[in-house]
Amino acid sequence: MQVYRACRLCGSFMNPKADLPGWIACSCGYRKVETPLITLQMHLMGREKQYASELTQDIINNINELLDKVNALLFELKVQSASVTSGWRPAAINSQVANAAKKSLHMTGKAVDILDDSNQTLAKTII
Repeated sequence: MQVYRACRLCGSFMNPKADLPGWIACSCGYRKVETPLITLQMHLMGREKQYASELTQDIINNINELLDKVNALLFELKVQSASVTSGWRPAAINSQVANAAKKSLHMTGKAVDILDDSNQTLAKTII
């Protein structure tokens, strides 16, 4: 099935890359994993409605940029599934997290915590 998605950078349609299975690309040079393991909705953790006034377009842009990188890493490491344990945190949520930085990158959409499997496969692969 042909995948058509708009490029995040230029808005053009992106197409599957024959020379890079699993990737889609744009003529502007931007590329991303065709089927991401972690989505925007997973990162928002259902907080987008209750805390809508804190969720800015800048935060959404940050999350999209982060997820492009994280999903690319997971794809290259051949990780089959991933769960978000902590994604975007509005100020009220962040203040309730033990040992969270007062200006945590989770608040700006620049951080995500991912649950590893019981064998610590992701941790072992990275180390």
